[in-house]
Amino acid sequence: MTDQEVAKVSIKLPPLWKDNVEIWFTNLESQFAIAGITASRTKFHYIVASLDSEISSMISDVLKKPPADDPYTVLKTRLISQFSESENVRIRTLLSDLSLGDQKPSQLLHKMTLLAADKISDDVLRLLWLQRLPLSTQVLWRQ
Repeated sequence: MTDQEVAKVSIKLPPLWKDNVEIWFTNLESQFAIAGITASRTKFHYIVASLDSEISSMISDVLKKPPADDPYTVLKTRLISQFSESENVRIRTLLSDLSLGDQKPSQLLHKMTLLAADKISDDVLRLLWLQRLPLSTQVLWRQ
């Protein structure tokens, strides 16, 4: 089968996870692998068929004129950039907007690690994390 053909396989994609599009694509790629779908155009059409009207309107230029070469990757890149926070917003959130609240320290660290996205050293990230913990917990971690 060439990339120009659309494979006839049936899978049901979940609605787009706007809060984590990259993980949504990881899920889709697993479904595509299980179903043996490798053609870029087939992946593209499955995703287009699963999008609601609001999201389709946001990326209508890609939908109306899909690129001839690798339309899946173009669509994936566009959706990720459309719904991902900018680096500035992520860093601002990391530096000032996060608190421990009712979550576990490990959950806070996980969120902070995702926001840092390898842009901040592990030592600085650990220091920021410690600052958000209760004083009694900070003392334990610093020993």
